[in-house]
Amino acid sequence: MELGATVCTPKSPKCTLCPIRAHCLAHAAGTETAYPVRTPRREKRVEEKTVLLLRCGEKLALCRRTEKGVLHGLWQLPDLPGKLSPVQALEAAAAWGARPTELRRESRRTHTFTHIRWEMVCYHIDCGATPDRFTWVERAQLQRDYALPTAFRMFLEES
Repeated sequence: MELGATVCTPKSPKCTLCPIRAHCLAHAAGTETAYPVRTPRREKRVEEKTVLLLRCGEKLALCRRTEKGVLHGLWQLPDLPGKLSPVQALEAAAAWGARPTELRRESRRTHTFTHIRWEMVCYHIDCGATPDRFTWVERAQLQRDYALPTAFRMFLEES
């Protein structure tokens, strides 16, 4: 391993220093820089998500991610799979009991993990109720007590 790390490097092999160059087929063929053969990177899987930034007065809705999948167990803004329209987002908030009063804005972001790319739309919605299905926190408490992943935190920074 040390030989590969220090002498037989892919970009600039030091064949004159190599103790086994007499047995090296790549050196004999003059193709030292063609090795190792790197496999092409696999395309990242794309997932569409709808994020709801629900605000009731000075409080924002948070929930925990499920115990499976990316970012499992961490706090997040409520989200739904797929790309919902503004009307569908308001209907979802109403179904959760948040009594949406106003859709203030829509924003879009992309967040890339090692093997997944999230294409996200976020709806900033003012609400008239704080259903128990969420944890409702003020912004200062959120920053102090909750670690929100970057994929969700970027929507807070623009609100």
